[in-house]
Amino acid sequence: MFGIFSSFSRLFKINPPSEVPLRSNSSFNQSIPFGIPLLDSALGCGGYPRGRITEILGHESSGKSTLVLHAIAACQAQNGIAVLFDSDCSINVRLAKEIGVDTERLLISHIDSANSVLEMAQILISSRSIDLIAIDSIPTLQFKTASAISPTLFINKLAEMIHRSQTALLIVDFQRNDLNSSAAMTKSLAKYHASLRILVSKIHFIQSKNQIIGHRMKVEVIKNKISNSLQKVDFDVYYEKVGNQKPNPFKEVLD
Repeated sequence: MFGIFSSFSRLFKINPPSEVPLRSNSSFNQSIPFGIPLLDSALGCGGYPRGRITEILGHESSGKSTLVLHAIAACQAQNGIAVLFDSDCSINVRLAKEIGVDTERLLISHIDSANSVLEMAQILISSRSIDLIAIDSIPTLQFKTASAISPTLFINKLAEMIHRSQTALLIVDFQRNDLNSSAAMTKSLAKYHASLRILVSKIHFIQSKNQIIGHRMKVEVIKNKISNSLQKVDFDVYYEKVGNQKPNPFKEVLD
């Protein structure tokens, strides 16, 4: 297996998956928590499910990538192995560390070719070594070249690969009305294949001494094939340290 994975090592920040322990040490079952208890409870299944697609949908800067980082941190906290396809190179390493992501253990690739993402995802899933694969984001993948896979085939193949596996797949998508774009076509297909669809929106910013330190996020569960839970929850998400004091990564809003 090392020979297969070593060919992809240049695309990752750290060692290829063949050098990472198998998931025998991870402690979650059929769902992996987001690490935000209020959200995990709202999903009705304790988190996002293995062997299925979870779609995180929202406008630009609404907090989609922040939810992905929380999911990665929670996965790693239970000795799970996570992979991030950061196709638009938007990962905030400082925020990731504040949330609790071990960036040295995170397998990450910045490729934006839909073909390459699909090829690598197939190898990672079949390795049975990976607990979580996150694609951030679908609209930034390249589908327009002559040799590129079509959006339809891309999503269909992802759904086929993830089915019956023990890997959870998170995909990030933008909320938009451009019905003629390949991104919009992919979104409609993701809507069909996703077992969970989560709509993220930003309510307002949080300030401290005239400095923006976070924002209040609203998350709506708009599709749930795992349970009948279609709840809405709000919580506060912080960006970084304030002075010498490190805030909690998030604060649940119960009122």
